Formats: sequence, structure tokens, C-alpha cells
Amino acid sequence: RTSFSTRTAMGATAAPIRLASYLARPNQVTTNRRSRGDILRGKSAGDGIDGVQGEGDKVVVRFWHLWATSQICRDAVTSSPKDSAYRNPPLLELRVRSLSNVFPPHKTGIDVCRLFTGAPELLNWDANEMTNAIVQLKKTVPELDGVAMSRVPTLLLVDIKHIAQARDELITSSRNTHKGSTHDPETLLFHAKQLAAGANAEAPRLQKR
Repeated sequence: RTSFSTRTAMGATAAPIRLASYLARPNQVTTNRRSRGDILRGKSAGDGIDGVQGEGDKVVVRFWHLWATSQICRDAVTSSPKDSAYRNPPLLELRVRSLSNVFPPHKTGIDVCRLFTGAPELLNWDANEMTNAIVQLKKTVPELDGVAMSRVPTLLLVDIKHIAQARDELITSSRNTHKGSTHDPETLLFHAKQLAAGANAEAPRLQKR
């Protein structure tokens, strides 16, 4: 088990201690920082995830499986400079491990591997930034659970004010309950992006006045 100071050095935050009211109580972050090569060498060929002992190793192996089969992730790598996070496997693994310990999937419903491979831009954020973004999104859209968030991780990339506005407009237009209005993350994302696009188009006109 690691001390609070060790967790802080890893980029974790003290905030997750209070996340039970939003998602679930987090597990303690581990200090295992083995590289992908170490993990793969430590298991038999063909064993897959079941051939890995620790939960931290399993989530990393699963992350690389999803990463290797994702066109979005391949595009992120090929279009990035040599010093980008996408070309730094130890850093990517550290971020996957840290966040999966803060938000264990069996307790929160958040699939960290899906978050990162569905929206690779999130890998440029450290554990503090990711945790704050997830908590803020949950506060803004309380009916949005971890499974829905994992399904549409790009919600975390949209300005939270547009998310809030989109939610309010969906609730008003549907004349339904909050959950019935916004539990579909794809619909919420679509409306939030429309609001963001409108705000971006309006900004140059306001500057000219």
C-alpha cells in the first residue's frame, strides 16, 4: 500500500476520497510502474489478460489491446510529434494505472481503457485533471453514470458550461424527468457540441463590434 505522499507524486489527488457520493469509493493507488515489456515478458504467450497476475497489470494489457485495434489511437500517434504522450508507453501506462485505481470499474462503472482509447486526447491530462473533469461532469449531469461516461468519453472534452446548457435545454424541450431527458450521452454530446460550435462562430462577430 502506498502513502498519501506517494500517491500525490504519482499525480493522484486527495479528492477521490470524497467520490463515494458521486460514483463509489476508490481503491488505493499502487506503486507498480512496470513497463509494457515487463508485463508481457512476465506472462506466457497466448495467456492474454488471464495470464497477468495483478489488476493493475490486467488493465494495462487490456488498454494496449484496445489501443492497437483503434483507428483513432493510430491516427493520434501518427499525427503527433516524437515527444508526445502518445509515444511514451511508460507515461500512458502510469496514467491508465492511476486512474483505474481512483475509479475501479467494478465499483464506479467507469472503464478507464475505454475512456482513453475512445478519446486519446484525455491521455494528455494527468490524474488530477482527469479526476476533476470526471467529478465536474458527474456534478453537472448527476444522472450520467460511469458506463455512459465510458461509452462517450468525448463528453469530458467539451466545455462544461455547454454540457450544462445542453442538459437544461434537453430537460425543457422534452418536458420529462432529468434522467429521462439526458441519460443518453450521445444526445447530450450532440447538443453540447452544437452549442460550442455556435459560441465559437459568434465570438469573432462580437470582437468586431
